Amino acid sequence: MNIADPGDPVAIPSGLGRAFRGIGLDLTDTVHAGYGFHHAKNYLSCAATAAVTGPYAGL
Repeated sequence: MNIADPGDPVAIPSGLGRAFRGIGLDLTDTVHAGYGFHHAKNYLSCAATAAVTGPYAGL
């Protein structure tokens, strides 16, 4: 999976699945943090991140 803020200069933009096998989910427009990009709290508080990672965390 690829979850990224489109404004995050460190995040990998959408289309990661075209370059690597096994990327089944590309959610690069789900985290919008404004100038707080690349902060873990923004990614961890995103509903898409919780939905995708929750089953692995036993949630």
